[in-house]
Amino acid sequence: MRTRLAAIPALAALLALAGCGGGGGSHAAPAATLDVIAGSELKDVEPILADAEKATSIHVAMSYVGSIAGIDRLVGGEHHDAAWFAQDKYLALSSVGSSVHARERIMLSPVILGVKHSVAQRLGWAGGKRVTWRDVQNAVAAGRFRYAMTNPTTSNSGFSAVLSVSTALAGTGDALRPSEVNRQAIAAFYRGQKIISGSSGWLSDAYLAAQDNADGIITYEASIESLNANPNLREKLDRVYPADGVITADYPIDLLDASKRDAYDKIVAYLKSPDVQKKIAETTFRRPIDKSVTSVAAAAYPAVLQETAFPASAGAVQQLLLRFLNQDRVPAHSFYVLDKTGSMENEDGTGKSRIQRVRDALYVLAGADNSLTGKFARFDNREKITIMTFSESVEIDKTFEMSRPDDKAVYEQVIQLADSLQPNGGTAIFGALESALDEAVRDEPADAGRYASIVLMTDGENNHGDDYDAFARKWQALPAYGRQIHIFPIFIGEASPAELKRIADLTGGREFDARSESLAEIFKEIRGYQ
Repeated sequence: MRTRLAAIPALAALLALAGCGGGGGSHAAPAATLDVIAGSELKDVEPILADAEKATSIHVAMSYVGSIAGIDRLVGGEHHDAAWFAQDKYLALSSVGSSVHARERIMLSPVILGVKHSVAQRLGWAGGKRVTWRDVQNAVAAGRFRYAMTNPTTSNSGFSAVLSVSTALAGTGDALRPSEVNRQAIAAFYRGQKIISGSSGWLSDAYLAAQDNADGIITYEASIESLNANPNLREKLDRVYPADGVITADYPIDLLDASKRDAYDKIVAYLKSPDVQKKIAETTFRRPIDKSVTSVAAAAYPAVLQETAFPASAGAVQQLLLRFLNQDRVPAHSFYVLDKTGSMENEDGTGKSRIQRVRDALYVLAGADNSLTGKFARFDNREKITIMTFSESVEIDKTFEMSRPDDKAVYEQVIQLADSLQPNGGTAIFGALESALDEAVRDEPADAGRYASIVLMTDGENNHGDDYDAFARKWQALPAYGRQIHIFPIFIGEASPAELKRIADLTGGREFDARSESLAEIFKEIRGYQ
């Protein structure tokens, strides 16, 4: 059974860099701030950036977001002094590419396979044996290899893996064109994906939580070594480097605002200094960009890897990703359990009622957002969508099925349903979730291997029907399929964050806070986990 979790995303909340500025009053205030839009996996360099501020008096303010979402924001006019993503090839192809004033690579980590040692031995992949993406695809097709991987529309590691395997299976030896994708082979490859996530960091957590559901993980080399160092990992992962090509993240910092050149140069010089390069290697498991720097982790990595050619245009990248969503991936059955109680009339100072924010979010999923991330977040071809609304009981329970990309008939029905929502009544959260889980279990035979997930949106505390403990007992009594359906609670208004976190933790999902953020953006982010 496939377990669905987790990056475009995908979209991470913007966070201020914690811990910078030194201790007490012994350090002067920063002389300058460098505002950087950055990939969420870079949170592990925050301690190094805190040291950088002490050494340079430059405060690096990191705004975390998924790679493609971040580029979408920059294309849309959002201003940042610099961009720091796992790789900037797609940025270079976008309209922002001509605005890059400087580019410096900081560290390296290829996207490879981490395979349980016993599985690597069984497949003949152990001990550094030559393995190709075709070998991996054949093992998946034979039911001998199940893996975890991020959503390629929200996460660079997933996109890099999909591009590498698609290029290898096309067999042209050149940069991949969408028309060259071997659809039968790539569709068979995707059937091996048992754990999905919107971000690389969350993928590692998901793998640790569901190790029995996968034989390995496709992610950054550094993430695999970090997992191997985690005491909760039950079986060590062998690193497998596909001989027919990988994509290496080189983590370049791209200067976007020329007026910040001095601050940029100081930070880059600090990060590329030998002592800091060694610290990066030792604390993040990434390879130092400075080849003269040695570390225990980097010394164990192979020196030369064949790089997969990157597509020649942004349009080609977009076509590949849309093809993944609408043609190649295993389709989803997405449940939306939506609170329509009386308190949903409240505004929370946003200028819109809570119920209108729900309507707006459904409009986005039904095609109203024409941004790149909006297109990736739309309901996909072949996807089943069940929308359940509740107050003191479930009131609306409708299922739609997409029969083509941008299925206008389904979009219109979803929009009509959204427009019909009217707040009333009390709040029976757990009864609604039980109904959704029961329906998902009932539909399992007809769903033929679809990914199932539940999004819960509520603005209040449960005050009718079963409480959490009763829900948990019923959840434990579900068949295995039902217990592998993850719930992603979204809370606004007076909803209890602690109670919703318990739901997410129980079911292997993740909670989202929409009290101060766009509900539509959070709905888009959750699409990376579905």
